[in-house]
Amino acid sequence: MLNILVKDGLAIIDHIIGDVREGIKYINNLEGRRLKFSKVAHQMQIRDRKLMLDVPTRWNSTYDMLCADLKFKDAFPRYAEYEPHFHHLPTDGDWEHVQSGRVIDPY
Repeated sequence: MLNILVKDGLAIIDHIIGDVREGIKYINNLEGRRLKFSKVAHQMQIRDRKLMLDVPTRWNSTYDMLCADLKFKDAFPRYAEYEPHFHHLPTDGDWEHVQSGRVIDPY
């Protein structure tokens, strides 16, 4: 029952989850992209973990992905300046929706 409720709640931000997920896949697909993103994050003094990708069938991993990758929200647009083919860019408003959902910890 809890799984169904959470999935319904996540459906509201499904487009954001999709952008984050596809953006991470794009970055992680090539070592050069990972290094470039890492360099951008380092320049912005973001020293957290690497980008995290979820397992779409497990809602708790989607929650973990959004929480972990929210720390990199300012690095995504900067990375897009250097990578013209990077199109999976959540807006500031999208990140605000994600951040407001962090208040409720499903654990």
